[in-house]
Amino acid sequence: MDRPVELRLLCQSWLRSRSEDTDTEQVYRPVGYDFPRRERGRTGYQFNPDGTVKRMSIGATDVSEVETGTWHTDESPERIRLVVDGRAEVLEIADLTPDRLAVRRASA
Repeated sequence: MDRPVELRLLCQSWLRSRSEDTDTEQVYRPVGYDFPRRERGRTGYQFNPDGTVKRMSIGATDVSEVETGTWHTDESPERIRLVVDGRAEVLEIADLTPDRLAVRRASA
């Protein structure tokens, strides 16, 4: 990121905006964002200031599934470590504003 990450901006509910994804980033928008209607079923995260997180995924019957875990910064504010159901995951923030969260895609 060109500017320091303001973690207070992270603490809200974010839903994936697949139409804005690039080859290098996944883009998330806040709940309430005017998403294109053609996109159905959204994954996302809800980051809480107390260090808890909810990860939302699409279930087998298109009903959202929610898993709860914890989050904290990992090495730097741009790296967020999640632990959900005993599985660790690191999100690397590429951009964070009040209405946009971009996460770098994991390199294969």
